[in-house]
Parts: sequence; C-alpha cells; structure tokens
Amino acid sequence: MSATPDYFGSPGPENTDRVIDAVARRVSSGGIAAVVISSTSGLSALKLARALAASSPSKGTKVVCVSEPPSYAEVVGRWPTMDPGRAAELAQLGVRIVNDQPYVFHNSILGEGAGQTTPERLLRSFLEKCFGSGMKVAVECILMATSAGAVPPFEAVIGMGGTHSGVDAAIVARSTYTNRMLADDPGKCLTIMEILAMPQKKV
Repeated sequence: MSATPDYFGSPGPENTDRVIDAVARRVSSGGIAAVVISSTSGLSALKLARALAASSPSKGTKVVCVSEPPSYAEVVGRWPTMDPGRAAELAQLGVRIVNDQPYVFHNSILGEGAGQTTPERLLRSFLEKCFGSGMKVAVECILMATSAGAVPPFEAVIGMGGTHSGVDAAIVARSTYTNRMLADDPGKCLTIMEILAMPQKKV
C-alpha cells in the first residue's frame, strides 16, 4: 500500500521529524520487512526507533541503523563513530547497528585517483544530482544492510538517508545485495517502488 509522498523545499536535518512521521505512517500500512536508516551518531536512528515503538501498528518492526565503516576513522580519527551509550540505547530498542560494511558508491581500488569515472561513482553522481544526497544514502544503506545480512534480500524495505546530518529522504525499495543491484533478474535487482519523502531542491 503506497502513501502520499511528503516533499520538502530544501534538503537538511530540519526535515528529520517529517520523514520519520512519513515512515511511521507507511510502516503502519503493512508489507514492510524492515526499516533501514543511515545515522552516523545514532541520533536519527534513536528518534525513529522510539517513534515506531510508540505506535501500536509499527511496534515490532525491524530497524537497522547503518553507521560509518572502519575506513571513516581516517576522516574523524576514531571508529566506531557512535557514542557507546547511544549504541546501548539502540540495542535496548532492538535496533541492529551495521558499521562494518564499505561504502557502495564511494569506493574504488584505484583510490582517489579514479576520479568520477568508476561505475560506482557515476551511479553516486546520478543519484545525487537527480534525486538528492538523501536519496543516494537511502539506496546505499539498503545495499549495505542487505550485504551485511541485517535485512533479508528481495523484500520490501524502507531506506532513509540525509544530507550531511539527519534524514530528508525515504523510499520503499526491494532489498538486494550490492553485487545484485543491477541484476538481470527483475526479481533480484534493486527496485525503488515508492518515494515517501524527498526534498525538491537537491543541493
């Protein structure tokens, strides 16, 4: 069952609460195997988990928080990036944290010297320019969570992503592994089935 999309004027963390509301409404309609949210600090994931736990139709829905992989330590100087206390709160709410999967659209064995010419980075650029950074992150975190075994493959899940912080986009998509994203089998490739929330301005 689809829901009316919630569109925002601009991307950013100020849209987080509205995206969580849109996701909670969609989950209550049924047919969702899990909700996957990208959250570096765990704060947005905690807000989501609390919102779903407070809603009777949404209670018991599997929530997966995709956080930064070990390589992010080169950016911020530490890993895991999430405060242990917040990670413990998420665990108490039954949230699975995935922080051991490499980025899907940022990596290349050629490193930074590859520029934007690799297929992964071309996909990243396409998603960011056409749908926004939050949408790119929503797709990426579904692939990462599925590849980690945190959500079942080939089922309807919700992906949530943001622009720098918070969340400003949410989709319903068929989950799949990273290496099956563009599979020839239409039942196993990544398919975006619904847009629940998205900013109209992309950058």
